[in-house]
Amino acid sequence: MVQRRKYLRVKKICPVEIVEIATGRKIDSDLIDVSASGLAVLCSSVIEAGTEVELGFKLSPLLIFEKIRAKTVRTDHSSGNFRISIAMSELTSEQKNLIDKFVTDRRRQERTGLL
Repeated sequence: MVQRRKYLRVKKICPVEIVEIATGRKIDSDLIDVSASGLAVLCSSVIEAGTEVELGFKLSPLLIFEKIRAKTVRTDHSSGNFRISIAMSELTSEQKNLIDKFVTDRRRQERTGLL
């Protein structure tokens, strides 16, 4: 499948902590895919589109992201859970490059059967 996005995206399952900035509410979720510009999570609580949040997640033992400011862009309800799409617009160039390298490496591993 050809992706027509600015940044490639890969599937990755790991915990993500989401904190709603306005209320301080903490929401545990699972990362289902990631790119250098955004991610999608699955959680049991709804987060309305347009909500400003802070994210914390770990893509690998050395690739840990904390207090990443972001905004939810879409919420879909499916099988009792919510799929939340989140734009990470305040990443530094270095953070984007690290995620992009992770995605590129992961896609290479998927294609060569190493995952």
